[in-house]
Amino acid sequence: MDISKLIGRVQRDPPKEVHELTQQLLLRSGNFLWTENEIIILEGGNRILENLITLLSSFYEASQRIEFGCSFERLLQSEFNSYRSLPACFHTVEEVHRAGYAPLGMLYPKLQPALIVYALQKETEAPITLFKQIGLEVSSVEALGGEAFFVEESIGRDLVLKCEKCGYEALQMAAKLKKDGVKTEAETLSEVATPNCQTIVKVAAFIGVKTWQTAKAVFYHGEAPEGSKVIFVAIRGDLEVNEEKLKHIAGINSIRPAEDEEIRKIGAVPGYASPIGIDRSKCIVVADDSLITTSNLVAGANKEGYHFLNCNYPRDFQADLEGDVALASEGSKCINCGNILRLTKGIVIGKKTMQKNSPVSFIDEKGKPRPIVWHNMSFNLFSIVACVAQKSYDKFGIVFPPILAPWKFIVLSLNKDRLPHDKTHLVTQALKNCKQSFLLDARQLKAGQKFMEADLRGIPFRIVLSDKDPKSFEIKNRMTGEVETISIEDFEKVIKTLFPE
Repeated sequence: MDISKLIGRVQRDPPKEVHELTQQLLLRSGNFLWTENEIIILEGGNRILENLITLLSSFYEASQRIEFGCSFERLLQSEFNSYRSLPACFHTVEEVHRAGYAPLGMLYPKLQPALIVYALQKETEAPITLFKQIGLEVSSVEALGGEAFFVEESIGRDLVLKCEKCGYEALQMAAKLKKDGVKTEAETLSEVATPNCQTIVKVAAFIGVKTWQTAKAVFYHGEAPEGSKVIFVAIRGDLEVNEEKLKHIAGINSIRPAEDEEIRKIGAVPGYASPIGIDRSKCIVVADDSLITTSNLVAGANKEGYHFLNCNYPRDFQADLEGDVALASEGSKCINCGNILRLTKGIVIGKKTMQKNSPVSFIDEKGKPRPIVWHNMSFNLFSIVACVAQKSYDKFGIVFPPILAPWKFIVLSLNKDRLPHDKTHLVTQALKNCKQSFLLDARQLKAGQKFMEADLRGIPFRIVLSDKDPKSFEIKNRMTGEVETISIEDFEKVIKTLFPE
């Protein structure tokens, strides 16, 4: 491709809103354009993303791309209603929105394209080895409802908890922790005055117990299937609520802290609350499983200035939902081996979930209906490209691995007027013969500017044509920094060595 016809100029200055060096280089490369916190995909960027889509979809043997004009269930009913059409894999590309983070270049954009791979009636594995081909060390970690593909990176904003002893890894929002406690014989529930003790720390100190010997009440407001309700979380006093786990277990998309007035409407008293004696029709009670690890807890009496002693779950109150809604953090104990968990920063570049309870069925070999089971793999394409940039760059620009690069070669024609008339033609024809993508820069610009722009574009091999020797030229491998002089006659052999079929 002739660079003079390319839409996509390299940027001399980085975007003011982006401060990380590699992300600045990426957005100066002429492959993507940053404007008002949004990313425009230019020709080079399209080539990078298409290479990435081809890599990932080929890994899952899902080369067919389907654009959903109807619901996903409608597609399944129409095309996959018989065992004869299964197993099957296909992919689509969707635009996804990520809330909750300020933009950080292409690592955390507001909007980005995502590759979605669907594998129907087929087991799949994480593409760990494939990511190594583009320079990424990716681990598969536990996530809510599935697993996440995680790249460890110091500037990342996603958090993973790791156990160095047994290898347990999970996103913090999904991580489980060991909840040690003490079980003794349940004693009689009794009420005690606790003036001005509206926090767990104050009431524990006043009564003379540890915070893990108390039951904490945490209130939220959320939209449940049956309507808007207060969500009452009962959890041991030494633990915090993981709001992502809570939304997952309750089947609610969004929650907010409940107001005091909303809390009082269910019969609870802020600062002195427990599920005992409240109006259960106006709320959903969620009990963290830490409550069953310890007997005779201190809990609110729903009476200003009073608490209960010897509260035991489920003897003294019941819950609508029970499970793990506790937040694991640095220093928590591993659920598997009890070792201390370590917190790591990084970037989630994709997720895998499984749909077992499908409303759509197919007819099996025996003529009986069976629900379709499928895996759903989603990959954040901008985030993957940005992670590659974090791992592969020099002071001049990003260096894309050839398998991902927009073009494998850039040909710089210097002193065009003094070049042998067929030198450029012979070199570019050799690239065409070997079916290698290239960008030709024959513009009448200073050599220094051409070198600067070529390096910023992230193209892995740079060819320089000059009038020094009519039968040879210089080629630089930007991945290794090596520079060689190669005869035009031997160039096709060199290409086939670099990229064997």
